[in-house]
Amino acid sequence: MKATEATTISVGVSAGSARLRVLERSGWFAALSPALKRELLDRAVVRRCAARSLIYAAGAAPSGLYAVLSGEVRLEHSAKSGKFAFYQGLRAGDFFGLLSELDQSPRFSDARAWTETTVLQLPHAEFQSLYRNSAPAREAFVALICENLHTTLGILVEEHSAPPRSQIAHILLTLSSREPDQAGEQLKLTHEAIAAMAGVSRQTTSKILHEFRQTGLIAMQYGQLSVHDAARLRDIAEA
Repeated sequence: MKATEATTISVGVSAGSARLRVLERSGWFAALSPALKRELLDRAVVRRCAARSLIYAAGAAPSGLYAVLSGEVRLEHSAKSGKFAFYQGLRAGDFFGLLSELDQSPRFSDARAWTETTVLQLPHAEFQSLYRNSAPAREAFVALICENLHTTLGILVEEHSAPPRSQIAHILLTLSSREPDQAGEQLKLTHEAIAAMAGVSRQTTSKILHEFRQTGLIAMQYGQLSVHDAARLRDIAEA
């Protein structure tokens, strides 16, 4: 897959703008003080990313904190065996890239724009300046990494306790409900990607998706998927 670079298109985000409203879908960002929001936005840049372009690569040095403004970002990781292990999809309002900024470690995963995507980037130097010199910012960043850790632990618990049918139903519901402004949008997901997220084989995933399609819960066509009966999927996810 060819990797292309994202393009910086503007600096800052105006208060009250549509982009600011997208960021406030994040409970973490919405809870920040007005002064800290303004500080973050004044230091940030907006980048437009072509579909399938790399925002950053696994093993790269930290390059800042990011938030999705539109489109979709996928965090992808390959195990030492070479097995593909895509593990997270991010939509508008989601923040990512914090861990490497906090501990100065190389990036653990590739961050790839899956469709045409716009992201907000708080560059590395700006992040570090805020983290070192602003106690409110430092407390906020620690709160965000704790929130992310709780989410990750919750996903791990689900993967190890729920049956594959429930896991896949939960994944489809989560991904289909991330952008309320774009209800009904088809998800661009391969069976391989869903299998990696659920931690099950591709064969098992294909069998379950076929069942969901046959019973009218979802529709699938040419690598795209849409949820038709969220209520019944939710019953399966919670079983």
